[in-house]
Amino acid sequence: MQKFKVIIIALLLCFSCNDGDIIDVEFNFDDSFAFTQCGQIIFFKINEDGNESLALSLSGISVDDLFDFDDILNDVEDTIVIERTLNGTTDRFNYRTYSSEVSGNDLFCNPIPPANINVLKEEESLSGTVIITITARDDDNDGVPAEFEDVNGNGNLFDDDTDGDGIPNFLDADDDGDNVLTRDELNSDSINENFGNNPLDTDGDGIPDYLDTDDDGDGTLTRDEEIAPQDQNPRNDVTDINFGPNYLNPNVSDELPAVAFRPHSVTRTYTITITINNIQFSFLNQTSFDFGENVSSESIQKTPIFN
Repeated sequence: MQKFKVIIIALLLCFSCNDGDIIDVEFNFDDSFAFTQCGQIIFFKINEDGNESLALSLSGISVDDLFDFDDILNDVEDTIVIERTLNGTTDRFNYRTYSSEVSGNDLFCNPIPPANINVLKEEESLSGTVIITITARDDDNDGVPAEFEDVNGNGNLFDDDTDGDGIPNFLDADDDGDNVLTRDELNSDSINENFGNNPLDTDGDGIPDYLDTDDDGDGTLTRDEEIAPQDQNPRNDVTDINFGPNYLNPNVSDELPAVAFRPHSVTRTYTITITINNIQFSFLNQTSFDFGENVSSESIQKTPIFN
C-alpha cells in the first residue's frame, strides 16, 4: 500500500480554510494499477476505502504499444521506455474524490461519471513528466533456474542449445530434445531453488537425465522408445508395468524413431512501472511520484526445429 502524506499551510491552497490551518492530505492507494483503452489509454488506481481515484490519460499510445516485443527477446529481459509530458489536454493526470464507493473503468472512459456517482473534488496536475517502463521476461518453467542453463559457462544464455532445436535451454521446456519435459526429468526435491541438490541421473553416466538423450543407457534414444501410436511422449509407453516407462528401463529397447519434437511454450511476464515527476496539485507538489506497477503474463508457443 502506497501512502503519501503531505502537511501544507492552507494559504497555499485554492480551496478555502482559515488562515494558518494545517491541511493533512494522504494518498492511500495500492501499489498496483490497472489500465484500459477507450480512445486514449488510461492508467488508473482506485482507493475504495477513501472513495478516490488517480487517472493518467495519454494520447498516441495503444495497449499494443505496451507489449511490442519480438517473439524471441533480444536479451534475457527486454525493456521498452515511453516518456511523455503532461499538458492538461491530450496528456493528463487527474485526482478525484467521490460521494460513495467507486470501482471499474467506467469512471474514466466517459467525460461524465455514471449517474449514481457524484464527484466531490477534482484536481489535475498541469505539469509533470511521465516515464513508463515495460519489461518482458520469458521463462520456460522447467524447474532449472536460468543461471544453471549456461551449460558452456560463458555468461551467454542464448548460445546454450543442447538439443540443437533452435531454442536456447533457458527457454526450452525440453532441454535435451528427448520428448520428456525437463521438469519431468528432475527429482521433486531438486526443482528451482533446490536445483543443485543431485539432479536425477538414471543411468549414472554423469549426465543428468534432463540433458541426457538416452536416460537409461540402453543404446536407444529416449525419444525413440515409443510404442505405436506415436505421440511424442515416451512417458506413457510401458512394457513392464512393474518397472515403469521403457525409456527408463534398460532391459527394454524397442524402437520407434521419433519424427517430431513435442510442442511446448514459455510464459512471458510483463511488468509495467510508471513514475510521474514534478506533479503539481493545489494540495501537493511532488518531485517524484511512484504510480505503481502492473504485472501480467501470457503463454507463447515455441515450435522446435526437429533434427
